[in-house]
Amino acid sequence: IVLQAKGQSQAALEEYMKALSINEKVFGKDHSTTAYSYGKVATILAQGKDYESALFYFRQAVSIQESSLGTHQETGMLHMNIGNVLLEQGDDSEEAFIELKKAHDIFKVVLGPDHPHTQTARYCGRVAAQRRIENDGGLLSATVGTILTD
Repeated sequence: IVLQAKGQSQAALEEYMKALSINEKVFGKDHSTTAYSYGKVATILAQGKDYESALFYFRQAVSIQESSLGTHQETGMLHMNIGNVLLEQGDDSEEAFIELKKAHDIFKVVLGPDHPHTQTARYCGRVAAQRRIENDGGLLSATVGTILTD
């Protein structure tokens, strides 16, 4: 974390990869601590605009967290991160919307409708929905409408 804060992203990534390897050996590949390490690696990769690799690690993390924690704030954050990376890539607003909707729904249950995380997921979901409309020229589906009016 210190290396990351100092802007030494490559060194931070190397340390997070070491931690991930250790956590896999100590806790196993399906433990929430290992998922946390996957998420840290993904965050560094996303900040460096290596979106494909970031998505791989975020998806690993969310898969573990959904199994081990279920409806939990950390699971919601991972869905939001995936959605935001997809928005940054700019090529899959539908999948981004789906991920952001999952984050929104989790945050709404766990943190309440007025929490900043819930509001951020709602806003990002609206951005994804708007991009989908602009790209496809289509109408909002009922699913998209739920996050826009929620």
